[in-house]
Amino acid sequence: MSTNSSSRIIRFSSFEVNLHTGELRQRGQRIKLQQQPLQVLAALLERPGEMVTREELRDKLWPADTFVDFDHSLNAAIKRLRDALGESAERPIFVETVARRGYRFIAPVVQDAPAPSDAYPGPRSGSVPPVTPRASSTAEVAESLPKSASRKPWKVAVLVAVAVAVCVLAGIFVWPGRALAPPKLLNAEQITRDGVPKQDVILTDGSRLYFMETTGAHTFLAQASVSGGDTSIIPTPFTNIAV
Repeated sequence: MSTNSSSRIIRFSSFEVNLHTGELRQRGQRIKLQQQPLQVLAALLERPGEMVTREELRDKLWPADTFVDFDHSLNAAIKRLRDALGESAERPIFVETVARRGYRFIAPVVQDAPAPSDAYPGPRSGSVPPVTPRASSTAEVAESLPKSASRKPWKVAVLVAVAVAVCVLAGIFVWPGRALAPPKLLNAEQITRDGVPKQDVILTDGSRLYFMETTGAHTFLAQASVSGGDTSIIPTPFTNIAV
């Protein structure tokens, strides 16, 4: 099916989803995925970067008069979705778990212009509300948001880096007579132990480190606590980041 205005295509990493036909593809190859995991994916992609609660997902997947173990069935749908995307709950690349509350889609997303009626309808007749676009165009979305909310994260990071550089240069020129001792490396500590390549530490705010991380054929902007632990991808509109 052609990707014109009658279909809605959403792309992330090497995947693309057609919400009109309910198809998931990776590099053009269709991936078999049951209808409930596809409905979960459609709901998360409608609000990338935002938490979708378990209750919201339950209402989208089952009508009010359905008698089923919702928690077990939803967990199973999430697991099948993660298997199809090639990730795990312990190290999410696309679907992040918000403990005991819901889920959030954390990877950068690119959308084609949607038609107002386009959404993946789901398997049940007349019981699942369609996942509809939240605005009719990108321009309307931009106008409805505050200017501060429309700034891209990478621009904020660049502004912070410039501000730090200005402060350092100001200190050099204000106190030119002070001789700076050469820096000494007193200690080194490994922060992450996930085996994923890291490079180009950009900056730190004292509690977190921000750097580039390579996953597969793509490079993302990522962050990690200075005290150690898992890293998390910072959503940006780009598949590959180079700073």
